[in-house]
Amino acid sequence: MISLFAAFAREWFYSGGAHPHNEDEESGKNLVVKLSAEYGPEKTAFIRTNFACDNLLNNAFEKTLEHFQKIDVLVNIANSVGHRNWETEIDKNVKGIVKSTLLGYKYMDASNGGDGGSVLNMVCDRERTLATPYFEGCRHYLVAFGKTMSQQNHINTGVKIVTLFVNVDDVYNQNDGCLEKGRKNECDIPNLIRLARTGSIWTT
Repeated sequence: MISLFAAFAREWFYSGGAHPHNEDEESGKNLVVKLSAEYGPEKTAFIRTNFACDNLLNNAFEKTLEHFQKIDVLVNIANSVGHRNWETEIDKNVKGIVKSTLLGYKYMDASNGGDGGSVLNMVCDRERTLATPYFEGCRHYLVAFGKTMSQQNHINTGVKIVTLFVNVDDVYNQNDGCLEKGRKNECDIPNLIRLARTGSIWTT
């Protein structure tokens, strides 16, 4: 997961800054050291968090706000798969992302002192042999969640939700009009955030 954070964090440095949040503290801190050396220490910091822990999740938002003075983009990643306990997959990939998204609304809500912003919920696709029925269910849920939440809340809050499938396969039929294939110059994350409609679903 840290390698995925690194790839997208590098893109965000061109737009201002990034806060990698992850429960792998050692790898996260090593990533920040490398990125700080390249882009400057004021642009990043690592905060340990865990979708399954409300205290750590709330702390991540508070520390980010303290560091940057505002939050305008939130990236959640659904990538937890292969656990022996199916409830763990659902806790992290559904409950965790829902909680994080709601916190994103809280801190970015333009009607409550925020400046508006964007929530990008990324779903890391899996080969058929690696996927589980629970993760498949989570993916379908996150599509419906992003579409309906954005319809209900975007106008009042100024916060939009975009769903991005990384390495998506043929689970979703791209001819049904629900997926939008990004053109090459629009597939980088900052452009995707700026150009995507709220509630839209994208693939890489």
